[in-house]
Amino acid sequence: METPPPRSLGLHDLPPDTHNGDRIEIDERAYVVRRLVLRYRLERGRYVRAAQAVEVASQGRFLVDQFLNQLVEK
Repeated sequence: METPPPRSLGLHDLPPDTHNGDRIEIDERAYVVRRLVLRYRLERGRYVRAAQAVEVASQGRFLVDQFLNQLVEK
C-alpha cells in the first residue's frame, strides 16, 4: 500500500505541549499529530533543541486508519 508523498503545510506556531494524537487546526482544517520529531545538537557539552517538526494526517484519514487497524487486530 502506497501513501501519498509528504506535503509541507509550512511553518506554524504550535503550543509547546503538542504531542502525538493531539488535534490541531491549520488554515481552518483539522489535523491529528501522528509523530513529533525533535532534533538536538551538541553545544558546549550540552544538547540543545535545534528543531521541531510534526507529521500530521487529516482528521478523516486518521479516523479511517484507526478503524482499519481495529479490523486487522480482530
